[in-house]
Amino acid sequence: MRKILLCALLILPSHGFAKSVDKSLYEGLSKVMKLKNEKNIVEAVSKILAIDENDVKALNSLAVFYYEAKKYNMAKLVLDRGIKAHPNNQDFKNNLALVYFAKEEKRKALVSLKEAATGAKSDSEANLNLTSIYVEHRDYEKALGPLSKIYSKIKSKLKTKSRAAVALTNNYAVSQVGTKDYASAEKTFKSAQEAGVRDTNLLYNYAVFMVNQGKNKEDAYKVISRLKFLTEDQKLLRKVELLEKTLDNKK
Repeated sequence: MRKILLCALLILPSHGFAKSVDKSLYEGLSKVMKLKNEKNIVEAVSKILAIDENDVKALNSLAVFYYEAKKYNMAKLVLDRGIKAHPNNQDFKNNLALVYFAKEEKRKALVSLKEAATGAKSDSEANLNLTSIYVEHRDYEKALGPLSKIYSKIKSKLKTKSRAAVALTNNYAVSQVGTKDYASAEKTFKSAQEAGVRDTNLLYNYAVFMVNQGKNKEDAYKVISRLKFLTEDQKLLRKVELLEKTLDNKK
């Protein structure tokens, strides 16, 4: 199976503007975030915090900057402040988990991620990150716990090409394969195929499943052909070509 990657981009919340903070201050913050200059970012954040000392967007933006600059201790200080002021904000907890992972404090990261996933929307980044970690470490039983509850809620979003829904579906199918529930895995992969999902990660895993399980060769060739059409990634194309050769050699 192709490697499942943790969602490394932190969440910048899309909450509405605070009533007392002028819209222009948020626009200014967005502009300086793109320039990645610490002094300018701190100044823009400070202007907002002078009005609302616990502004969610300002604190999370500053945490994102420090995370991307690999100043993890600074990012943690900002996120700790955000969580203290907004204990139910799942984005802060998800982002704190990613900081812990960057610091290689995996136990703390999982605790924070589980807290972020509790009560979160089915297709939240926290649920995606949590299940991706379980799948990455081949702890498929743990992954199936939340995924079995999530899948029924996100399945309808596959047709909208929701990135999170597609990735969670991929995690679900991979976990089913990992626990040798092949019949269920086939249904999950097929549902994505029928919904017109074009995600190369999911399609590659589906092709691997079909070849390994000796499923209909004609259908397997169709998935492989679709993968070739959808990707220009040379590394993936080489894997697909090897998969095709394996299929060619099967009786």
